[in-house]
Amino acid sequence: YKLILFSNLKFHPIFKKLSPDFWQVFSLYPSSSLLYKFINVFHTKFTHKYYHSSQKLQHFKDGKININQRIRKYFLKFNVDLMIYPTSNTLSFETKIPYIFTIHDLNHRIYHEFPEVSAKKEWEAREYSFQNGIRNALYVLVDSEIGKQDVLRFYPDCVGDPEKIKVLPFLPASYLETKISRKIIKEVRNKYKLPVKYLFYPARFWPHKNHLRIIEALGLIKKKNNLDIPIILCGSHTGKIRENTFKNVMVQADKLGI
Repeated sequence: YKLILFSNLKFHPIFKKLSPDFWQVFSLYPSSSLLYKFINVFHTKFTHKYYHSSQKLQHFKDGKININQRIRKYFLKFNVDLMIYPTSNTLSFETKIPYIFTIHDLNHRIYHEFPEVSAKKEWEAREYSFQNGIRNALYVLVDSEIGKQDVLRFYPDCVGDPEKIKVLPFLPASYLETKISRKIIKEVRNKYKLPVKYLFYPARFWPHKNHLRIIEALGLIKKKNNLDIPIILCGSHTGKIRENTFKNVMVQADKLGI
């Protein structure tokens, strides 16, 4: 057998850990080197626009699937028997190659009040992906029993046999270092001027990540118990929604003296 990794990234730490006797790495898209660079740099914007195209949303409404013949032919050149998608991707069912689908969350169904999972046709785009992805998958991977129950609760007509929903808990990435030298720890502390003790919350600045509530809670602790607890927030704040969230969090932190 042969294992192939299709990636939109040209380099990644995990590539070095793949045995060349079993693995080959190829671009996710059939493209020239120039187009590949363009897709690699603008991948997020490119796929976001494609994912929310009017054609796909219309297909969601009428129950059709937009078959991507170009990518299908590209994958078939490698004689692929099975695709495994570690994230939800419409290419899974749009290329009509047997696949295993992955669902990280169904927040658009559970927390639909948040704009990042419902506004600007995001809800419809996710439904197009999940309904078709689940219905046509050989297996569906979720991170927990709760995640499995969410899929069965929201998409019973798409699942068919509940046994095709498999729980695969998230594990730390294999390329993350577990032993950090004292020298690096000291350098990082000095670079970011870190206090001796602090809270650490790594999450992008989406509203549903509740950065604002954390700041408000620390404000209450400071006011009622006279405890000044520093916190390190680590996460992207690009894009309109996340920029607004970041701004609101910083304003509130300044107001409460956090």
